[in-house]
Amino acid sequence: MKNKYYNIFFTSEKDGLGKSFRFSKIAFMSVGVLFSAMIILAYVGFTRIAGFDAITYELDQLRKYKYITSNLLIESGSKTTTIDSEDMEEIIINYIIANDMIYPSSAPIDGYVTKGVLKRDNEIIHAGINVASKIKDQIKVPLDGLVVVANNNELESTIIIHHQNNFFTVYKNLDQVLVNARDLVFKDQVIGTTGLSDNEGSYLHFEIWKDNQVIDPRSLVADYKEKDVSIR
Repeated sequence: MKNKYYNIFFTSEKDGLGKSFRFSKIAFMSVGVLFSAMIILAYVGFTRIAGFDAITYELDQLRKYKYITSNLLIESGSKTTTIDSEDMEEIIINYIIANDMIYPSSAPIDGYVTKGVLKRDNEIIHAGINVASKIKDQIKVPLDGLVVVANNNELESTIIIHHQNNFFTVYKNLDQVLVNARDLVFKDQVIGTTGLSDNEGSYLHFEIWKDNQVIDPRSLVADYKEKDVSIR
């Protein structure tokens, strides 16, 4: 097959002299593809730097609401440098309410709490609550956020979501995981379905964390406080 070539001529208006450049069709197309790729990459880079990318924007918003536990202690007026876990939880809850902070207040699933947060010698041995449900009930996220963990395997299915004000919600004992890590999720969006346990039937294990502190969901979710049938 005979190669095709393109000729480009440049002529000077001053002396009439000119120069020509000869390109093969393949070379011409390669330059065009390379130029197009550079434009696309430049655009993607610009949107990320400028903060137009959705994930970048969401992360920036989450950073604005981040609170460190030590700072929260200072702001709440605590004089001690060390504090009991239950006292710390109470301080955080009081601070949240006093400052009208946004927090996960909706129940991700309707049901009765059959097992609560368990502590022994100030050590947490069960960091959340178990909410009895029907098999494969839909789980809805209680607050906008960013999925940081989404595992779906035979050993343990888990979803962890980061919310404003540095809250985290954790969902375990799932039948289906319907989101992926780095997904943006919005309040009342279905993120999974409940699974079946050999010992406890169908239920959702639900946790709420503020920074590195466990918060009993019954303290923030009114429905679970009212529908608590667990043995304390």
